Amino acid sequence: MSTSKSKVSVVGSFMMDLVVWTEKRPAIGETIAGTDFGQFFGGKGSNQAIAAARLGAEVSFIGKLGADSFGNQFVELLKKENINSTFVTQSETAGTGVALPIVDAEANSTIIIVPRANAQLSTSDVERAADVIKQSQVLLMQLETTMEAVVKAAEIAKSNNIIVMLNAAPAAPIPEQLYHHLDYLIVNETEAEILSNLKVTCAETAKIAAQELLKKGVTKGILVTIGSKGAIFCDANGCSHYPPFNVSHVVDTTGAGDAFCGAFAHSIAQGDSVVDAIKFGNAAGGHAVTVKGATPSMPAQADIQKVMQLGFKQ
Repeated sequence: MSTSKSKVSVVGSFMMDLVVWTEKRPAIGETIAGTDFGQFFGGKGSNQAIAAARLGAEVSFIGKLGADSFGNQFVELLKKENINSTFVTQSETAGTGVALPIVDAEANSTIIIVPRANAQLSTSDVERAADVIKQSQVLLMQLETTMEAVVKAAEIAKSNNIIVMLNAAPAAPIPEQLYHHLDYLIVNETEAEILSNLKVTCAETAKIAAQELLKKGVTKGILVTIGSKGAIFCDANGCSHYPPFNVSHVVDTTGAGDAFCGAFAHSIAQGDSVVDAIKFGNAAGGHAVTVKGATPSMPAQADIQKVMQLGFKQ
């Protein structure tokens, strides 16, 4: 890993996570008792920004909160995590976003999100933050805000030779011009399947889907995170599989993808190779699955090193 300071701008979301743990998901019309409940800071943008900041990046956030108690708590969180919140505003007409993750006995999660104020992030909000985007090495985005804001941020970054990363989550149709602004597209198996219109069931089919997505104009490569199997990376030279690290226990997969994205962005921003950045991201995701809740599971450098010492999963 390089030791140079990285600068990452995040255009993204805030969600207060209201998490339920349960032995199984209820069938339609069924009521069951859960095993635990927790309230955590979340949102893909917030999680990824915190991951990058905890790992040493200088992070600036562009996003929208509600003028409510959840929003005020997020403002304090950003201060605590040393994230520049100059371009985070609070809406008077919509509340802070909320997410409702359900985690089953196998630690697999499904999530319902209600964007609320995130859906008000505008191109004007992004344009006001143009200077901070231009001063970054990496722009990191997701799809929990508005597509208009994402496209505008990508245009600003690309025209100033800033590396543009999109974590296309949750999956949504991506405008053709946005693909051409992207250096890296990061998706999980479900998102890869939706965007490529190809079935993804294993590492090999993930490679096929990634190759199809590469044709859409992404310049540097496609990353497909495949959960407990690691990650696939495809570029013009072909595809490679990067195995996960051998973590001892899994309690919650909710924040694993966000930990990966934040770590990958930080690593690329400080000049590391793609290979090293993917391994770093895999280690971050490996740590995240061992901790309950999204924001609490975002790793620090010491957490990454502990996971790397475990070696790769066979």
